[in-house]
Amino acid sequence: MRLKKQRQKTIEFNERDKLVLFLVRMDELTSRKYYKEIDWRVIPQGLSLKAVDDDTFAAFLLSFRHFYANDSPTEMGRIHGILSKVAHTFSDVAMVAELAKIKQEFAKGPIFRIDVFDTKGTVNEKFNNEQIFDLYINCRYFHTDPRGAEFFFKMPEPSRTTCYHAFQMALIRYVRRFHAYVPIIMKVLNSSALPPGRFNVNPPNQGKAIMLLKVPKSCPI
Repeated sequence: MRLKKQRQKTIEFNERDKLVLFLVRMDELTSRKYYKEIDWRVIPQGLSLKAVDDDTFAAFLLSFRHFYANDSPTEMGRIHGILSKVAHTFSDVAMVAELAKIKQEFAKGPIFRIDVFDTKGTVNEKFNNEQIFDLYINCRYFHTDPRGAEFFFKMPEPSRTTCYHAFQMALIRYVRRFHAYVPIIMKVLNSSALPPGRFNVNPPNQGKAIMLLKVPKSCPI
């Protein structure tokens, strides 16, 4: 007689787990070579970027993707929602205000706009940094989106290099937003606001978790 195959139980992360994993991914992000080498400082004349090889940059984006992909448990909007829920549930006015500030700062930029020229000097496209961001994420690094792939791979120089640098610049406000969540997450994890999960903060070592979690390095920007 054939034994009935048991259905495996789906493993899911609860809200506390997602916050802990966010810190894990932040530690990975801030440990990447690109993160350490790039000059994140904003100067009056614009942004100062150090030249890095594409492999180093691509490795950084592998970690970045955990905060951006919609299907990720650590996607920034999902994390914001968890923290907002806690803040409103416990009527934490200061946390509500800080979360609102994070979104406002993110919305303010920095914002960039560039014109993409063909080899004859004719403007083909006018891009803002969100469009450039989407172009690189969905056509260059994570996917090959047919909507922009033909345009992207036919883009001439110097527009290709200009767009590449604009994409690097567009990452800055995302990294700032990720960093801003860290102290709020630590506050929530050190409270009893959320039920226990599969992971937890190790009390004897503030900021360290069971899976070798370290508090992300302080933001340099």
